[in-house]
Amino acid sequence: MYQVEVRDTLAPTLSAPSNKTLEFMEDALGVTFNATDFSALSSWFVDDTTSFSIDSSGAVVNITELVVGTYIINVSINDTYNNIGSTLYKVTVQDTVYPTWSSNKTNASNSVKYEEAFLNLNILEVIKIRLGPTNNFKKDII
Repeated sequence: MYQVEVRDTLAPTLSAPSNKTLEFMEDALGVTFNATDFSALSSWFVDDTTSFSIDSSGAVVNITELVVGTYIINVSINDTYNNIGSTLYKVTVQDTVYPTWSSNKTNASNSVKYEEAFLNLNILEVIKIRLGPTNNFKKDII
């Protein structure tokens, strides 16, 4: 009598969506990966569980507010024989929206001379404002 043992030694094959570019504080990541294998697929996982999560369908989302920069995520899936297929996925977060400043105050006094003032727009952007003798101002992003 002969006994034949069949083993799956091949890793699952992943299909990744196109790399994603997000706008800082406006966009969120939401992409889905697909995989195929000769045996049953078992579970998805990512290497950066602080910023991203992946569900049992291969959907990846960010779980924190992403700061400006580039993130390389290792997305993986194993099959029931514990063969692991992986792919690297790039997420770029950029800040292309310029800060705006508007003031509805119309009664400005010329009696006090201000040489410098600082206005904190948010944690990442500080604008230095210089008031001139005619109350015109110049702003510099620091």
